[in-house]
Amino acid sequence: PGGRHSLWPGAAQQRAGKAQGGQGESGGGGGGEQVGPVRQGDNSHRCPCQGTKDGSPGAGPAIEERWGAKGIELKDRREVWELEAYYIAQACVNFTLVYSPRRIILGGGVMHQEQLFPLVRQQYEELMAGYVVTPELENLNRYIVPCSLGDNQGVMGCLELALEAVGERLLAKGIQTGKLFDL
Repeated sequence: PGGRHSLWPGAAQQRAGKAQGGQGESGGGGGGEQVGPVRQGDNSHRCPCQGTKDGSPGAGPAIEERWGAKGIELKDRREVWELEAYYIAQACVNFTLVYSPRRIILGGGVMHQEQLFPLVRQQYEELMAGYVVTPELENLNRYIVPCSLGDNQGVMGCLELALEAVGERLLAKGIQTGKLFDL
């Protein structure tokens, strides 16, 4: 999905998929590799609703529980998105320190709030405080990015796997697929 050495957080910002050389890796539960709970920061930013079904302070159910309304209804409340950006940036910092990806791809319902990306990048830069210096981190607009397939990444991933399976079966029967599967 993200190309060589990309990382995309899964549900609850607690699972992540890694792509190495264009091949995804995943572990347990189909959401990607388990990376553990996101660092919570100081008590002034602690999520009062860590008991939500997915346990993530940055997920949609936590937003609704914390603010009493769905994220879409809170679009114009900057304080909501500053706090969400803080949680998401913490996850991104953790992913950087654990995996050193060349890119972090963020998607899902919460990330439909386009104002989040600049806020996440700003919080990320503050939290990293220059701790890691790499060429990838020189341009955070290219490092922390929205998914390019919108909400279709799951369907497109399934389609890719199906095409690979069909291609393998055809090759096993001695049928050359040529450019048939290079969409």
